[in-house]
Amino acid sequence: MPPFSLALLPASLAPWVADIADRVQCPLDFVAVDVMVAAAAVIGRQIAIRPKRQDDWAVVPTLWGLAVGPPGSMKSPAHEGDT
Repeated sequence: MPPFSLALLPASLAPWVADIADRVQCPLDFVAVDVMVAAAAVIGRQIAIRPKRQDDWAVVPTLWGLAVGPPGSMKSPAHEGDT
């Protein structure tokens, strides 16, 4: 798998993710997953997808995140570092 790129994150969150990952000494992906899921939770139902143009049907997406890595790869400290 290619390394995670900070360019995939919004410009306002990328420096924060890089700082946390550097302080905790863990991969960027572990912190980025938590930050993006937390941002989605804050946005909540304010944004919806409306797949039918002539209908009022709206779908509110739910973002799930999971950090996968071997034991000792600093997954837990990354999750605690951004709270």
